[in-house]
Amino acid sequence: MDDYGLVSSNPPWKWVVEKPCFVSWNSKEEGPSCLGQLSPLNSTSKLTINIGWRHDELLIALHLPVSIRASKHPRDMFMIIPCDFDSSALDMTFTPIQADGRADLESAGLADCNLFHLSFRLAKPCDVIMPRAKRQKPVKGTPRELMSRLKSLSETSSFDIYFRFDTFAQLELRRIFASIPMIQLNTPTLLLDSMYDGRGGGVNLWLNQGLDLELEDKKCQSHSESLQASLPPPPYTRDTIPSLDLNEPSAPLETPVDVEVPFSDASVASLSVHKDSHGEGVPETPFWVRMRRIMDYRSPSVEYPSRAPLKRAASLSSLPDSNMRLKQLRTCRSPSRGPLLREASAPVFDGLNRVTTVEHHELIAQGKWTGETTSPSLAPVVRQTSGPACVALKTVRITAQKEADSPTARVEEIAKWLLGAWSVLPSAHHDLRNQLLALGTPSDKLFAQARVECTTRLAFAAARAPKSEVIATCITNVSDAEKQVREVVQWINNVKSDADVLILHDLVALAAAGMEVVDATSEAKVEKMNDFLMCKARCIARACLLEASAATA
Repeated sequence: MDDYGLVSSNPPWKWVVEKPCFVSWNSKEEGPSCLGQLSPLNSTSKLTINIGWRHDELLIALHLPVSIRASKHPRDMFMIIPCDFDSSALDMTFTPIQADGRADLESAGLADCNLFHLSFRLAKPCDVIMPRAKRQKPVKGTPRELMSRLKSLSETSSFDIYFRFDTFAQLELRRIFASIPMIQLNTPTLLLDSMYDGRGGGVNLWLNQGLDLELEDKKCQSHSESLQASLPPPPYTRDTIPSLDLNEPSAPLETPVDVEVPFSDASVASLSVHKDSHGEGVPETPFWVRMRRIMDYRSPSVEYPSRAPLKRAASLSSLPDSNMRLKQLRTCRSPSRGPLLREASAPVFDGLNRVTTVEHHELIAQGKWTGETTSPSLAPVVRQTSGPACVALKTVRITAQKEADSPTARVEEIAKWLLGAWSVLPSAHHDLRNQLLALGTPSDKLFAQARVECTTRLAFAAARAPKSEVIATCITNVSDAEKQVREVVQWINNVKSDADVLILHDLVALAAAGMEVVDATSEAKVEKMNDFLMCKARCIARACLLEASAATA
């Protein structure tokens, strides 16, 4: 603890406890919660309890380093337990306890050992010391989960701490807490400004660590949107609308306003007369044309897929160049802007015989849509036989074929390895169960690493196995076949409870292979037995893939 600069080291501290620990508490929002489980990567716990004292000062701190992928160094956080806790809830003898049968302590690696149990009852929440440096992006994944649990722990008023027992810590803790009635122990002064290599620390700066940063951004955004929605639109006044009288000199506007008017294909000459609600013809002026364009304007963020294009095409049919304009409208080309608003691309197929709705209109515009949506093949849907669309279809087929063949290839690879492993260690699927399940990873890099580890463990396990062990067991009757099939079903169901249903066809093939071994002649029995062992290896390999897919889901 002296290396973190949390407290002054002059006079020196006597650190009684510096051990990994496990904390359990009851959260109001989530119910029973805990912190301090072993990491699945390296089987270690990052949460430690530190208890030190000198003269009349006592420091009890929980240290949790949080590693974020974007940063090289972890962010050290310290939860300070104040000294004014209720000491009557503590066992002053600090007798070791056993916690057999508790699954939460087993996850922390503290199930089969003597433990200290410290129960704290606080009058106020604890403070958490953390860096002042702000993160620009919200934290996600495991770091977010650790920070959320540490925040929940700091806000609770009662919690229990468990850590390994040792005699030295027992004697020192008895000595410290026996002096509480005579000496008032105080929490030391924390050196926040000099912590974290001079960058400084703060208390409960959760937003700076990226926790709940998304919620704050949403609150700010919703607040600004509500303010904009509450403001009424500017009214039309005489100062902002020009006069209809052409003889009246136009007065300069107070504040010139630039209004972006969308392009209109309608010509002023074709709309020479505007009829009001009484049916009287009123000569149209440029002002009315401009006002109609403004009132007909619709925001680009709001899409009107059916009504607006049909109404626009109907109004263009009376113009001299209506054929050219309708063609431009079909291809989503604006006469004033030139380039396509959305370029037509190769059709994207959903499944085997449907084109997605996004590209449906583009195929109609290009004249390639045939209207067939239930064709069993891909070829009749698009008439084009070459070009980008054809290349895209071939790419989809090749990718789908690779994805379909990849699990089968992995199953065969694991099965061949397991078949070779049985030649030197018949119980390899039992002795190397965890390493064998790691081979089910979909990543080629992780599979190569897991195979190296698995082969290494196999070599040492085979070297330690008794030399008199039988290399292979031959099936002589139906009961032997049933015994081996039952063993495979038990193995795969221990991996995944419903694995026997998921790979039932492979189990049927395994039973059929066993029957062929029983019925085979003496010359063909060796070949049939190899086929049976290969079917058995495939069943176990598929169970490994099922375990990997369930872990990544």
